[in-house]
Amino acid sequence: MAAWDRSESTVRTIQYEVRDGSAVGELGAAWDAARAEYMNLNGLGVGTSLPADWATVHATDDGVAIRITVTEPVRVVGR
Repeated sequence: MAAWDRSESTVRTIQYEVRDGSAVGELGAAWDAARAEYMNLNGLGVGTSLPADWATVHATDDGVAIRITVTEPVRVVGR
């Protein structure tokens, strides 16, 4: 029996961008949408605590971006 395993995954980055000059409510809506998508993609239930690094915030040329990353197994077709 082999003493090692092989795995392969893909990391997806999903970005929610709020344009410069948007109302603060738009930032909150983007935050809520990013949080809901992160929880859904990771199979987390309502009320689950999220790690501090579940999302990152970045200044862009046009505003602010909220980014989440999700690691998924590679989908193999035809095997």
